[in-house]
Amino acid sequence: MWRATRQLRESYGMGRIETRQLAEQVYELLLHNILGGKLRPGERVLDQELAAELGISRTPVKDAINRLAIEELLEIHPRRGTFVVEPDLASFAELMDVRLMIELHACRHASPDASARAISGMSRAIATLNELLAMDNFSDIAAFMSADGDFHRSLVAGVGNGRLSQLYEPIAIHNQIARIKYPPDSFLLAQNEHRQILDAYQRGADSDLSALLTKHIERARKQVLGPIDCCLDT
Repeated sequence: MWRATRQLRESYGMGRIETRQLAEQVYELLLHNILGGKLRPGERVLDQELAAELGISRTPVKDAINRLAIEELLEIHPRRGTFVVEPDLASFAELMDVRLMIELHACRHASPDASARAISGMSRAIATLNELLAMDNFSDIAAFMSADGDFHRSLVAGVGNGRLSQLYEPIAIHNQIARIKYPPDSFLLAQNEHRQILDAYQRGADSDLSALLTKHIERARKQVLGPIDCCLDT
């Protein structure tokens, strides 16, 4: 597993991790492995092994693990070890409610100064998804999910409120993890919805935008939860 970590580190230009901000860089490595599916739900994370692999002390590794535990991406069990969290469907349903609230707020309160950057960000995400769809092999679902997340992060950033974007980030991450097994062919439909959302955003058609965004998020919810959605509150 840590061989994949080494390859990932090299792909990010981290052939040698600097002394500074070690914990931040270890955090990013672990997060990318979790989001990319290299660290699977329920898999154990060994801090000593990772520290040895990276050639650093255990302190920054523990700091990164503690941060991921706070963000509910890792679970630390005394005397048992640290494990990647198993997706909790009830929690996912709650997060989707919060996600919808934030994104609808972003649609209704777009800042004139920030909305241009939001449009640019959404357009770049759509272009990336177009490139991935052109490959037509759906071999890298994590890449699809990353670009999909960038589209929605850009939408939220259109409010021009950094704290709101910061609040949205863990929601986006958990959404990506829960949807890692998203049916590949559904990305074609999602991409069409992205284009419609961007078009409505650019036109300032608030009612159309709210309806399109609600449909888009509710469809994503059902893709993950399926028929069990009705049973989550019981």
